[in-house]
Amino acid sequence: MPVCWKTAGTAQRCAVFEKDKFEIGWRAEGACPAWVYPNTNGAGYYRVAWTPEQLLSLSLDQLNGAERLALVFDLRAQKSTDEILTRLTNDPQPEVAHAAKVALGLEQDAAPRRRNNSN
Repeated sequence: MPVCWKTAGTAQRCAVFEKDKFEIGWRAEGACPAWVYPNTNGAGYYRVAWTPEQLLSLSLDQLNGAERLALVFDLRAQKSTDEILTRLTNDPQPEVAHAAKVALGLEQDAAPRRRNNSN
């Protein structure tokens, strides 16, 4: 599975992993980074299982809109009510704010549009 990640103060890195779980060795890079975002640009086709400690260290202002939206979807899949979702309800991008509100049960997801096939 191809995975791309970014960390505090470093450029995006990518690798292909063969297992469901994997570890990234930071020893070759020096000290551990303050935070890691393991789905650069929200382009991965996988979910991230976030721990409260990881969320606490995550720097939302360093994530782009696609990454913040993917984060909301990850947390919604986990049925999380973490404080970070509340912060994301005020996101400058309407899609992110709406998704966070839906995840917290504050708004309903938009109903899918039905196509009129009576032509």
